Amino acid sequence: MTEKFDLDKLLEALMAAKPFIGAETFLKSENLYGEGILDSFDILVIVEELCNAYGIEMDVASFSREDFMTVKSIRELVKRCGGRV
Repeated sequence: MTEKFDLDKLLEALMAAKPFIGAETFLKSENLYGEGILDSFDILVIVEELCNAYGIEMDVASFSREDFMTVKSIRELVKRCGGRV
């Protein structure tokens, strides 16, 4: 599995929550919350998508809003939960 493929899975999870937001917007954002791209409901959708895509489990107590600020921080969260990215 290549890194590009894994990044695609992560972006697909983000776009499942916000299908009208393009991948480039997610990649360029430095604050997905502050820019109004994501809200707390979106996080629930994204967590479910990430768990399915990467075969991991995420406990709500294991992450915070900061874990969903950028694509890079989401990637680090997936890695902490045992996902290969």
